[in-house]
Amino acid sequence: MTSYENSIFVAYSIKVSCAEKHASGHAKKYKAHISKYKPYILKYKAFVFCQKACNFFDIIIVS
Repeated sequence: MTSYENSIFVAYSIKVSCAEKHASGHAKKYKAHISKYKPYILKYKAFVFCQKACNFFDIIIVS
């Protein structure tokens, strides 16, 4: 198992503007830089999944 699979997942219903939307639609890994929402989230890594059906990203925070 990978560390990803063994992680405890905490999902937040945070939506981020799709201005940086990538054409492939594959998962893109970002460092959480969303201090305007919840400062403590900054200690997690964010896996950002493109929502093809709309102009937003879902952010899944992985602890």
